[in-house]
Amino acid sequence: MDYEPPFQETYKNFLQNSFDESEDKNLFMVEECELPLINLSQLNLEQLERDKCIKEIAEAARQWGFFQVVNHGVPQEILNNLQYEQKMVFHLSFEKKAEEKFLNLSTNSYRWGNPEATSLKQVPWSETLHISLADISRMDKRNSLRSTIDAFGTTASTLAQSLAEILAQSLGIESNFFRENFPPKTSYIRMNRYPKCPLASKVFGLVPHSDSNLLTILYQDQVGGLQLMKDGRWFKVKPNPKALIINIGDLFQEKENGLDRKKEIDEENNRSTIDAFGTTASTLAQSLAEILAQSLGIESNFFRENFPPKTSYIRMNRYPKCPLASKVFGLVPHSDSNLLTILYQDQVGGLQLMKDGRWFKVKPNPKALIINIGDLFQALSNDVFKSIKHRVVSPQEVERFSAAYFYCPSNDAVIQSYAKPAMYRPFTLREYRQQIQKDVQDTGDKIGLSRFLLSE
Repeated sequence: MDYEPPFQETYKNFLQNSFDESEDKNLFMVEECELPLINLSQLNLEQLERDKCIKEIAEAARQWGFFQVVNHGVPQEILNNLQYEQKMVFHLSFEKKAEEKFLNLSTNSYRWGNPEATSLKQVPWSETLHISLADISRMDKRNSLRSTIDAFGTTASTLAQSLAEILAQSLGIESNFFRENFPPKTSYIRMNRYPKCPLASKVFGLVPHSDSNLLTILYQDQVGGLQLMKDGRWFKVKPNPKALIINIGDLFQEKENGLDRKKEIDEENNRSTIDAFGTTASTLAQSLAEILAQSLGIESNFFRENFPPKTSYIRMNRYPKCPLASKVFGLVPHSDSNLLTILYQDQVGGLQLMKDGRWFKVKPNPKALIINIGDLFQALSNDVFKSIKHRVVSPQEVERFSAAYFYCPSNDAVIQSYAKPAMYRPFTLREYRQQIQKDVQDTGDKIGLSRFLLSE
């Protein structure tokens, strides 16, 4: 199929010298977990119910770093449009997707695999579309993806800010920090596709990592594959079609102490879809960030002041069927480097997260968005909220799609732990990203928040 990236040709040497079978089993032999599920409609009820909901959000951020939310304010129509539009995008020819100015987005917005990989473990068997909210206005106005991403980004931003402020308040952090340092255009949306993989037990869809942002909101399909690490163990995350997944990023940890697939895509529909998704996701992200900040005692205006809409971004992911699904990740283990992520995924599954030292599969829930805490929220909360490692297992039988909204502050917003003694020194998102890039170049891996720990 002409839309598939040349995975097998590019990584043939790695695939021929794949690692031991004993390691293959570890990728799938993980327990399945159901993430904490929180009904955000309780925030609109009387104070007793609202306080209970805030407590549940803060507890989930502390204990898991990942949780699910329903009644989150992102219309199902936007999520449905998002799934449709990203399939249309990823099923364009590889040649088209690899063009320098694809969809009028910034250079290198379309990505696949890992050009710097030195082993199979570093190869993500997936393709992604990384969309800064600042780039949406450059897309053709006739493109339906634009309006969908814009709508999602707006609602996700609001949700992320609300959650960040709730969590911050629980830590005693002034919530206006987020309004001052997280302008909307500094966040981004990432759409992911995980193709079927011939060595799914050996290759990650996404390699293990923590998110380098403050907080991530994830919407995934029902295929599954997300795993997270908790207490030193990996757990599979059970997909929930009715929920979004929230995950705490590194920065919050510190602040804690049907068409022919070869046909050209309808650019108007494409742009409008991204617009709509980005708009609603932005609203949701801001709302969630504020809720989480409140649980820490952080003033909620922090997010409005520091998270302008154009600093966040959307990433659309496609994970092709992988003939080596047991050997290659769709997304290698990692944590998110933002504040908070909103994920919408299909029903294929593959997301896994680590909890208590074990990997768990995340069961897809078609009615839910997944929210995950990013690195920035972990830093902000002085380690109260956790930005945990997660990964995506490559699909073997059917391709997988997901779209994520990454809630990010402006590059110069200062992230500092709300509590004393602080565990991390103050730093900016720009500084954090530069350190990650340097570590990846020097060591082949992201080191993350530990670089910013204060000495005892």
